[in-house]
Amino acid sequence: MKKLLTGMLGLLCIFLSAQDFRFGKISEDELKKVASTIYSDAKAEILYNECTVTYNYDNSQGFKLDTEVHFRVKIYKKESDWNENEIYIYKANNNQEKIYGFKAFTYNLEDGKITKTPIEKNNIITEESDDRHDVQKFAFANVKDGSVIEWSYTKSSPFYWAIDTWYFQYDIPLVQSIYKAKTPEFFNIKEDFRQFVAPSSINKTSENGIDFKENVININYKNVTPALKEPYLLNVNNFRPAIKLEISGITIPGRVYEDYTSTWDKISKNLIESSNFGDQLKPNNDLVAKAKELTATATDNVSKMAILFNYVKKEFTFNQANRLYTKQNLRKVVDEKKGNSTELNFVLIQLLRGVGINANPAVLCTVSNGLLNPIYPSMDDLNHTITYVEQDGKSYKMDASEDFSEINILPFKDLNGDAVVILPDGKYKKINTLNTSISKVTQMARGKISPTGEISGKVNFLSNNYAALEKSDEYVANKEGFIKDIKDNVPECTVDEVTINEKNTLTNFNYSYTYTSEELAVIQGDKIIVDAFLMLKHKESPFKKEERIYPVQFDDLFLNTSQISLEIPEGYMVETIPEPVNMSLPDNAGNLMTAFYLKEKTVEMVSKFSMNKNQFPPEDYPAIRYLFDQRVAKENEKIIFSKKPNP
Repeated sequence: MKKLLTGMLGLLCIFLSAQDFRFGKISEDELKKVASTIYSDAKAEILYNECTVTYNYDNSQGFKLDTEVHFRVKIYKKESDWNENEIYIYKANNNQEKIYGFKAFTYNLEDGKITKTPIEKNNIITEESDDRHDVQKFAFANVKDGSVIEWSYTKSSPFYWAIDTWYFQYDIPLVQSIYKAKTPEFFNIKEDFRQFVAPSSINKTSENGIDFKENVININYKNVTPALKEPYLLNVNNFRPAIKLEISGITIPGRVYEDYTSTWDKISKNLIESSNFGDQLKPNNDLVAKAKELTATATDNVSKMAILFNYVKKEFTFNQANRLYTKQNLRKVVDEKKGNSTELNFVLIQLLRGVGINANPAVLCTVSNGLLNPIYPSMDDLNHTITYVEQDGKSYKMDASEDFSEINILPFKDLNGDAVVILPDGKYKKINTLNTSISKVTQMARGKISPTGEISGKVNFLSNNYAALEKSDEYVANKEGFIKDIKDNVPECTVDEVTINEKNTLTNFNYSYTYTSEELAVIQGDKIIVDAFLMLKHKESPFKKEERIYPVQFDDLFLNTSQISLEIPEGYMVETIPEPVNMSLPDNAGNLMTAFYLKEKTVEMVSKFSMNKNQFPPEDYPAIRYLFDQRVAKENEKIIFSKKPNP
């Protein structure tokens, strides 16, 4: 076996060393390759990518940043998402980065010859991504199973302090990645190097450039497995190995030191002074009048908050754009009743302030956008604003851009750690967006066993907080589909009738259904063997891997309770009943409890499973996995009824 592995590694090294990674130098071996040796199920694979960061100096314009990028990707299955790609272009203060030398081709092996197909101009489009970025999207032509696609470009930027983050792991395997940055000796550089996967090599040197001495960093990664989504992980991108260089300052002999350090004090002050942020929060008489009209009969501040929050959610439409800044004057937003995430929350803030409630914007980074850097604050990390209230000694968080949210129950997109409250005087304070209220789901099933082993009965489903929000969202989006899913989720049963509670709210959602089943019980001779938790049992754990390098992240705290009441069949008695269990994670961060009660005419079963902590480090994974495995094991145990002996 060792000889085989040694031979395979040797062949891989020969393959890598023989490859020519200059643009356009595609080999037949690359086109003939049929599967990844790193991850066999991959639909595509990065054969090579490279990023080179350099600086030039112009006496009239100063420093200019150039970023050269080159990708070569093998397509094993043409339905791979890598047929389409994007380039992000930074923009600010009526200026933006420019793309030069863009070229892209698809290569195929046809009749023994290598052919190449250029990208078509109509397959290149540019559109707005967020407040500070446009995105150039491009799609390749003539992509087939086995194709190789390749593209390169140079991005020239006047924002010489804004160096792009470079990633060394993707959702497909990566054979080799090279990052090289040459920065002027005058630059004070902070390195944010996330090494969740160790590099093959890293070297730091200095060399003489044309106009100045340069500090050089070279990072090389080889044979990196894909960053695959795992259960209970908010955003896998937060844990990919990556390098981000930050310029904290520039020291040029004979000149005043230029400070580029970003702090929350600076960010807060800049936002308050911005025409697209702070200026839009200046008092609006129309909104003040509207707020007073809507809350005329309210007797306390919490009631006023609820009225105004629900008004914005009901009367205004979110345009699905999470943005840090407003794109239009707030008066226009009010007239058109439509806006981006910050605009809608600004309307709410103005309304709340109009009735004397202390409301302020809290800026944050949504889950899909990554994480706020705790060491190097950056405006570029922010892409959303919510509403924060401090009133009568209590705090309240709201997001007017999401219909399926409530006061202090933010939508899942916001549950991403810290948010920063921007105060009117330009100061700030940090708050945490993570949910601390427990979502409860209770399922109660009654069952009766017929002489033939058929079980029939009724199930009641009760939920609150985030669990209810999810169900409410699903039900409103597709009522028929929601009912179908209830039936499909219990394939061992025939669901006869589903009843949705007419008094459901966003934070309390209940329903019930009746059922019959011939699969939950088995008759063997004079015994009836029944699944103790009937159709409510969990069939498998979400945690299947023995090891995990990522943290475990629950977006809400929860308590799931299953209660079963099963009638003892006429003429039978209970022969075997499972043993109870009660186990907890350290510090009661999670708990499993099962109990079984034998009564005169029924057997009662209870399972309670709770998670009382949002975030767990990777070293806690084995204990969490064991707890989930035990829940599955206990809920799949059997109850055995045997016929009573003849009197």
